[in-house]
Amino acid sequence: MTKQVSARAARRAVAAVAEPERRYLALWFPFLSSDRARRAPGDAGPTHAPLVLVAREGGTIRVSAVDSRAQAHGVAPGMPVAAAQALVPDLAIHDVAPEADQDWIERIADLCERYTPMVALDESDGITLDLTECAETFGGEDALLTDLETRLGHWSDDIRHGLAGTPAAAQALARFRTIPAANAAAALRRLDVAALRLPADTLATLRDAKVKTIGDLAACPAAAIAEHFGEDTAEALERLFGTDDDGLDPRRRLPALTFERGFAAPITRIRPLHAAITALAAEATAVLEARHQGGRRFCIRLFHSDGTVRTLAIKTALPVRDPALLVRLFRERIAALADPLDLRTGCDLIRFALPRVEPLAPTQLRLEGGVADAPGERTRIRRSAANDGALPEQGVLGL
Repeated sequence: MTKQVSARAARRAVAAVAEPERRYLALWFPFLSSDRARRAPGDAGPTHAPLVLVAREGGTIRVSAVDSRAQAHGVAPGMPVAAAQALVPDLAIHDVAPEADQDWIERIADLCERYTPMVALDESDGITLDLTECAETFGGEDALLTDLETRLGHWSDDIRHGLAGTPAAAQALARFRTIPAANAAAALRRLDVAALRLPADTLATLRDAKVKTIGDLAACPAAAIAEHFGEDTAEALERLFGTDDDGLDPRRRLPALTFERGFAAPITRIRPLHAAITALAAEATAVLEARHQGGRRFCIRLFHSDGTVRTLAIKTALPVRDPALLVRLFRERIAALADPLDLRTGCDLIRFALPRVEPLAPTQLRLEGGVADAPGERTRIRRSAANDGALPEQGVLGL
């Protein structure tokens, strides 16, 4: 008797054999807005005073976000500012700034790309990293976490994290775990059903049915979960335990080629930076030559010791792979920056990326030291704005 297997089940069976165990790290910043406000340039408010961010709702100014000190005094989002000040007379008050908060979480996500290119935002206050086959490069998960938390100290005073085999499980542990457990599976089963992040009415239905934890729900037959609590609830549970997981959708498209160089002693001067860029350009162009390919966009990301990241890029009208040309363009790009590079904090990792590669046409031979097929072809350099979805850019030189 032949047993038929669905295509989806077959794919899972192949993945289980061919792919390594997935590992995801979720980060949650419960006080992201206040972290950002307290570190804002020119903030002259009391350093240790409880802090809230406020916005006008109708005719009332209400608390939108709090820091841990204000929360400890009983101040909560939604509370009128007058009521909050009654609880904490020396309350520091800032206006909400959603755009600044978004920029803050994006910059933290840039930092996280030091560890893996597979980084995704989780709502407005979380980040998830796919660490599969990455952690050993940093000495294991514990060492990676220690390094990451040290660098994140520049950005946040309070970071929660969760490690698990699916993005949903890691996010649930980061946001909802309150007590330790022997392992991730046990910790997940102890979580409140709120960790499924379902609509409020669905959560109310679950609690009315005396289903309080993930473990309570997991004990129910799958068909009964879908029938009584909806397909969304069944799918959320499957995502949590990995039976219906599509992995992570990274915030940036992965580059076609990436090369990097780390430094035990961070670079603090421009000359060693130029030397590193030269070496990386040579390495990249050697690979391109072997493949008979070139690139139109070349991006450099400078990861600083304090957790900040600077991105520079150049673009060309036609594909090229001449290392001397690339080095010259990057040096000119650095020299022309309106906001000059600040190497005082030290750059300990440089990543050289090509978002896309393509065949190198015969007409480009002159740029490679050969003879061009187009006699009228000439080179020109101009400043232009770039809008490449693969990597952020702070100014580009076009060729």
